[in-house]
Amino acid sequence: MSKKILILFLSCFLIFSANILAGEYDVEGGGTISYKGFVPCGYDLNGSGEIDIWERCQLCHFFVMIDGIIEFVFDKIVPPLAILMLVVAGILLFSAGAAPAMKNKVKNMILYVGLGLVLIYSCWLLVSFLLSVFGVVEWTDPLGQGWFKIDCPISRTFVGGTKNPFKPGKNLGWHEEPKKPSGPPPPPPGDEEEKTIAELEEGNLVDHFPPSNGQEEIPLLRDPVIIVKCDSESLGYGKLYIYAKTDRYPNERQLLRQPFDIRTGLNGCAQNSAQGDKKTPIGNFKINYKINCGDTKFYQGAGKCSASETKRYGHQILNFERNRGIHFHGGYNDNGTERFYNTYGCVRLHNNDLSVLYNFIKEGTKVKIRIK
Repeated sequence: MSKKILILFLSCFLIFSANILAGEYDVEGGGTISYKGFVPCGYDLNGSGEIDIWERCQLCHFFVMIDGIIEFVFDKIVPPLAILMLVVAGILLFSAGAAPAMKNKVKNMILYVGLGLVLIYSCWLLVSFLLSVFGVVEWTDPLGQGWFKIDCPISRTFVGGTKNPFKPGKNLGWHEEPKKPSGPPPPPPGDEEEKTIAELEEGNLVDHFPPSNGQEEIPLLRDPVIIVKCDSESLGYGKLYIYAKTDRYPNERQLLRQPFDIRTGLNGCAQNSAQGDKKTPIGNFKINYKINCGDTKFYQGAGKCSASETKRYGHQILNFERNRGIHFHGGYNDNGTERFYNTYGCVRLHNNDLSVLYNFIKEGTKVKIRIK
């Protein structure tokens, strides 16, 4: 009977522990990806509906999985099991009375628990040492980060082998939490720069806009700002405004061109949007990088240009949120409103409007997203 109870206890413990198990690992370029369960790759970690390029399995993921299993066994199973055995031994010793045979059995049980702990953790140190010899782990502060951490490269690449400019941040996995701001607090609302940008909506409309010439250099626009105004917190519609200083207006930013129609997340915009909520984040951002796929189209699932991709993101993207891969992008070949769909958090423009934005906005341009 006692064996059946022990087996039932261990089975329930393993099942529930595996369901709540969560791990994380570092990637090249900085940041940490979080995952649930034992397997750290090969499935949709961020709830996007697709297996993105950073979610595909690489050789290093095998060692991450081994590390997760080892940590689970030695942190979640061995200590409580040893405590359980010692408690059982104490109960038996208390109830043994003067029976010498039972006392010897209890002493042997305590001895075996001690020897088992020594053997198990010796094997753990041996496995850790072998992993360090192979160069996949790095020894760390045992009181801070644990004894070691996985140190093999988990990378993400674009076509042709060039590095993906996407730089992951903390908590990209299934249980993403809003990132806490670091560094000094943001400037107060009365800051001159913020006031200037807030007043841009009253700026004069420039009666000309430089034609799209496909060049990276933008001599006519200086200190541009992109302002995205969501219609509401729940509707996925809005307008995009471009303000900049030009040769004609060198002293203050002016509104360039009429605003662009846009589509935002299916569930609108939100101040504290999280991965998978299908909302466009509200806040201050900047253009981190741009990708032009030429005759092909950008495929978010692979994080690269793809000749087989026929829809979704269009030929060009401008990323303004690295942590979740959120971009300004286009979509289907048809620019009509019947195919101008909402997004899972990005900002979609008509393809022709996106080309204007791509050709005349540089990396580093400020982006302000807010409710209208």
